[in-house]
Amino acid sequence: QEFKTEGLNIYKKIALTPQEAVLGTKIQITTLNEKISVNIAPNTQNGQKIRLSNCGIVQNNKIGDMIITVEIRIPKNLSKEELDLYKKLSDISSVNIREEI
Repeated sequence: QEFKTEGLNIYKKIALTPQEAVLGTKIQITTLNEKISVNIAPNTQNGQKIRLSNCGIVQNNKIGDMIITVEIRIPKNLSKEELDLYKKLSDISSVNIREEI
């Protein structure tokens, strides 16, 4: 995964599946010095930013942060069972997210 830097802060994108974003999950993030476990809250939105304090660049006794941007991605090769579950979810869902825009 690619990093970008701005000052002492590091910016990184992470991919989540739709179910991870809806239900929440725990993922491993590689920082400059270590791997850390990060809790992803339920109902995390695409483009949402998560700040990991003091996980950025160290310089002159100052430490930046790592800012992670969430990208929700749909897997390309879903099984028939997975597609059937999405169809069932579509059939029972009463939410129209386009009304919220």
